[in-house]
Amino acid sequence: MLLTLLPYLTVAANLALVLGILLGLNQRVRELRTRAVKQEKTVQTEIARLAAEIVELKGQILELEQSDNSLASNPAASGPAAAPGNSVNNTLRSKVLKMHRLGQSPDRIAGALRVPKGEVDLLVKVHKIVMRPYEEVVVAPLGGESAEKP
Repeated sequence: MLLTLLPYLTVAANLALVLGILLGLNQRVRELRTRAVKQEKTVQTEIARLAAEIVELKGQILELEQSDNSLASNPAASGPAAAPGNSVNNTLRSKVLKMHRLGQSPDRIAGALRVPKGEVDLLVKVHKIVMRPYEEVVVAPLGGESAEKP
């Protein structure tokens, strides 16, 4: 009699095994869906935050462009006229400082910008002296806490 029931028992055992596998997969799919929904919410909030930040930055750019246009159209209101070579000096200074921040040596900066190495050194030293008071307080990234330098 056991021999006649053996094929039915085998089928029943296989069905139970398949049912267990399917239930396990169903549970895993539910977990993954829950996780995906949480991540989707996180992404949506980040997108909303970035969109608001972009709108704010566009507003700031617009304000700066308007103030720049008003200063350009009304030179008397902007104060005394700048020296003719002043804009060139500011451009050179900004290029020197940018290359210095990128880690380039003073010799390379001097060669690339075709200025004396002493002038490059002087610009970097003056910038360090001017920025020293602002480097006293270091702001921790994302923490919002400030810590005094020793």
